Amino acid sequence: MRHKVIFCIMQLFFSFFWLSAADEFLTVDDAGQLLYAEYSDGKTIKRDIVVFQKAIRENDGAILLECTPYRGNGSICYVKPKLGACTKLNYLESELTPEIVAMELAYWNIKSGFKARKLSDGYRKLAEKMNTPVTNLVLSFYKDLEKFNNAIRLNIAQYRAAKAKSNARSNKQAASRRSSCPYSPQNSSEDNNSGTLDMLLEKGLKGSLKNANAIRVIQNLADNQKNYFLAFCLYSKYWDISVAAIRHSGISNELKNELNEEIKQIGEEIREKYVQNRNDNQNREKSFKTVFPDRHGQWEYAPPSDLKDMNRTFVPSCYTAWRKTQTLSPRSEFPEWGNAMLEVLQMIRNPDWEKRFDTALSEYQKYNHN
Repeated sequence: MRHKVIFCIMQLFFSFFWLSAADEFLTVDDAGQLLYAEYSDGKTIKRDIVVFQKAIRENDGAILLECTPYRGNGSICYVKPKLGACTKLNYLESELTPEIVAMELAYWNIKSGFKARKLSDGYRKLAEKMNTPVTNLVLSFYKDLEKFNNAIRLNIAQYRAAKAKSNARSNKQAASRRSSCPYSPQNSSEDNNSGTLDMLLEKGLKGSLKNANAIRVIQNLADNQKNYFLAFCLYSKYWDISVAAIRHSGISNELKNELNEEIKQIGEEIREKYVQNRNDNQNREKSFKTVFPDRHGQWEYAPPSDLKDMNRTFVPSCYTAWRKTQTLSPRSEFPEWGNAMLEVLQMIRNPDWEKRFDTALSEYQKYNHN
């Protein structure tokens, strides 16, 4: 009862916050802001991406957000800015690119909490509407991961069923032997049968781990596209799914540890490739330090020593830096923008972003040579 009361109070608080903040955060200047919202089309309740146009205050003081569907037929819809029914995404419609959607989806899909779930759902919906190579790559990964997860669970279910059947048969045979000859020795075929089942399960699980299409997507991102941010975000999701399935499988601790090591090794190989390629941007970093000797950033730090360091420190820090590059101006705010971009370029090789950095640095030097 107490938890229910606390939840209701929190819901009222956040609802009030949304209503009181709507005028402040969603003004005429915010026209084009993307929202993942729940609204009625007159017949059913929809949950989709909409584009904010303006806020309307009704006679009773309530606020409605007048919006249009994103890539829809352009008809007007009205959204109530309430908790759980309206999530503000990070972009205006004009700012959106497929690369942005892929990165946001991959990042929020490995985060936990109410906000993360809403953002993940919103960016997934955007990815489905965009239908571009980079967004489809991430979406196909999640579909492959679901198939991979089902294959692991099927292997485990078949193993448990066979194990239960084998144990029942063994118990029946043992009872029969005891009744006919109480002093007869244990039949070693029971142990052999159990060992065979364990080997079949091990073979099936290892095959699923090594041959999953999801793994090939991750490796392609690291090897060919040199997008370690996306690779690590997707690997983290793969890790969560596979380790959870193995943890609750009922298999021996020895086999669990062996399989977990194989999963870990996939991530370690990506981490090592990231470390090896961090120096690709060293000329840009040296040029930046020449102009800004007192500026420091994550790009100067020692590389991640293990997967825990990569997932807890480097991936979130890269995301934060990348968000800065989206909100700061490379011209008027170049010192901070360039500092953030250097960190992003260490983890993501993108010729367009590299060219943008080079141009911005050159312009800064040209107009600030004194």
